[in-house]
Amino acid sequence: MSRLGGEGCRLIEGKMIICANEPSNPRGAVLLDLDDTLIDTLGLYLGLVADIVSRYTGMDRRVAARKYRELLGMSFRDQLAAMGLEGKSIERAYREFVETKKRLMRNASMPVSVARFSDKMRSRGIATVISTNNECEVVSVIRGIEHFNLILCYDGREHKKGKPHLESLAKTFPVPRNRMVYVGDADYDVQLYSSLGIPSVKTKGLFRRGEAERIEETVTSLLGERG
Repeated sequence: MSRLGGEGCRLIEGKMIICANEPSNPRGAVLLDLDDTLIDTLGLYLGLVADIVSRYTGMDRRVAARKYRELLGMSFRDQLAAMGLEGKSIERAYREFVETKKRLMRNASMPVSVARFSDKMRSRGIATVISTNNECEVVSVIRGIEHFNLILCYDGREHKKGKPHLESLAKTFPVPRNRMVYVGDADYDVQLYSSLGIPSVKTKGLFRRGEAERIEETVTSLLGERG
């Protein structure tokens, strides 16, 4: 267990980050995607992925960028495999992507609307959880993660969105699945969590003020919370 940049945040077993302590015994939980839900990353990552995949496979950059868009929501290892990389090429491309993401994310921060949303949810007794296929080493440098109770990350192996993240969440907060809601921008993620019995909401854009307010109303309604 180690402390991170976010005030009071701790890395646990290389696969999750625990930050805000309240609510300690939540009556519900909202799981949120990170990329292009809470922060704008597609524009940052698209060119990077196109360069990496083109270099390793010879694929046209525009084709690589299109395929990356189609595979949003999957872990980058799975995306690389789907785009034709294998063996040591996947490992080299993956590490290159992670190291560059870390440098990019050092300048990233959560919008005020995101922090406000999380704080309001937690004040209602609803735990706020980020479920992302970004690595903890990448997420840990983003300013604003301290507003969330828990960040479930990708450990480079099997700890990813879906069942693995839900298993880790259950060990941290005893919240039944019928008291959870997932929020994200990718169809892949919405379908994944819906298939696991969790009501899922697709965003209409980044968590700017109007969208954050719409999501807040939708989440509280799904959880049976009064305004």
